[in-house]
Amino acid sequence: MPAFDYTAMDKDGVTVSGAIQSADRDGAMAQIESAGMVVVALTESQSPATGDPRFSIFRSRITVPSRDVTSLISDLADLLEAQLRLDAAIELIIRDIGLGRVQPMLNDILASLRGGDGFADALAKHPTAFDAIEIEMIRLAETDGSLPSTLRQILINRERRQKTADQVSGALRYPMFLLLGATLVVIFFLLHVIPQFEFVIADAGGTEALGLVFSISQAVRANSDAILIGLLIVLVGGWILSTLPQGRSLFRAIVMRLPLVSDVVRSFRCSKLCYLISQTQEAGVGLPAALKLIGPAVDGPFENRISTLAVDGLRQGRKLADVLEEFADLPALALRMIRIGEESSQLAALTGRAAAIYEAKAERRLTTLVGIVGPATLIFISFVIGGTVVLIMNALLSVNEAVFL
Repeated sequence: MPAFDYTAMDKDGVTVSGAIQSADRDGAMAQIESAGMVVVALTESQSPATGDPRFSIFRSRITVPSRDVTSLISDLADLLEAQLRLDAAIELIIRDIGLGRVQPMLNDILASLRGGDGFADALAKHPTAFDAIEIEMIRLAETDGSLPSTLRQILINRERRQKTADQVSGALRYPMFLLLGATLVVIFFLLHVIPQFEFVIADAGGTEALGLVFSISQAVRANSDAILIGLLIVLVGGWILSTLPQGRSLFRAIVMRLPLVSDVVRSFRCSKLCYLISQTQEAGVGLPAALKLIGPAVDGPFENRISTLAVDGLRQGRKLADVLEEFADLPALALRMIRIGEESSQLAALTGRAAAIYEAKAERRLTTLVGIVGPATLIFISFVIGGTVVLIMNALLSVNEAVFL
């Protein structure tokens, strides 16, 4: 995401300088203005962080696991609540607590703080560890002195996301293991079992189904090198795509159209969007600036319906529920709760409740989906392997009967 160097004047008339990350110049100005400051100058930064995100796989940066960053935020919130200064808290974590792979990043953040940067600006230099919404919340918290409580909010959000990721990976682990086992068993049959019977049964003839099995086995054996190379290309290509924003956006669009799976993904998406709205409103982020950040966080960095079109609608005076109904593809219940929250000035509370409802709904649907995929995989492998064995045994019995006759 591009970075912008700015000079602005706060409400007390004090000139403030710093850096901010945003998708474009208008978004950067909106973020600065939402913090109650007047922009004096704004230029795009020429630092390495402004590189094109599409080629982030080739950029050199400190990569820190998400769990380690979550642990860092938890420790930092504890120390700040104990009335330690920010730089002293970070120095204490580096010296006495230590978080392994977080250490180089912490050293860089501490150096930035001692060089005069704000905490949000120091974190913005590590976009793979801290997302734009977290940085914006911290930026606002620095101005009103609520950094410890804001870090607690960020910690809760990260723990929720980690819990969801663990639930999804745990639910998919068993079906994926079954699919992998079924694939390996089928390949073993085609390469080593079927050829043992092919010469015995071929001369005696057989059914069309058995002939099809022999043909598939012959094709796999004859093109095994090409198939192996193709699989490697697919695996490597898939891994590269998964590291690029375009690849993740493409995968997300495909999953959103799959039957059964799309319902789970849409429910998780709605939960995440509602929770981010709730979190940013509790932190005091203006709605236009919040949606500008929430759109890419929910649908990927190239999303523009929420981050651009919905934001334009808000600036034209439209209600949040109306623009989200048009541009965010949210369920009717979530939109109804957002509308009531706007009318009753309880937007943060009701969007948080909507997030909890759709998170629970997504978990139930995920459990149901896994309950279908597991038995379906067992039926598939039983049908393929068992059907092949039955065909071969019938053919062998036919050969035996012909010999004894």
